[in-house]
Amino acid sequence: MRDHLTLTTRELDVDSLSRAIPILQAVGGHPSMADWLRFLNERDRSANGDRPRCGILAVDDSKGYVLGLFCYRMVEDALRGRTLECENFTVPDLVRSNLPFESLIDDAERLAQLYEIGRAHV
Repeated sequence: MRDHLTLTTRELDVDSLSRAIPILQAVGGHPSMADWLRFLNERDRSANGDRPRCGILAVDDSKGYVLGLFCYRMVEDALRGRTLECENFTVPDLVRSNLPFESLIDDAERLAQLYEIGRAHV
C-alpha cells in the first residue's frame, strides 16, 4: 500500500502552518511556533514578485496530512554563487515509504529551476 501514496506539495503559510505541527516538532533544535511564524513573516517581506526568497515546502498525502517538509532560502554564496539552501529537511520514519523523501528532493530541484539557480544545497 505504501507505493500507492498520492502526494501533493504545497507552500506553507501562516494559516496552514498549524497542519504541520507534528512534523515541525521533530526538527532539531526545537524551534517554537513563534520562530516558525517569524520565518514565514520574513518570507512575506522578502517576496520578489511572485517568488518569495524563503519559505517552507511540505508534502501532503491525499487526506491532507503533512508527511514531510523543508525550509528553503535563496542565498548568494561566494563559493557556490546563487544557491537554494534547503534545511530542516524532515520526513518522519513512521511514514514507511521513501516517496515523501524523494518527492521533497525533486521539489527542491524544481524550486532551484524556478529560481533559475543551478543548484539546491540540501
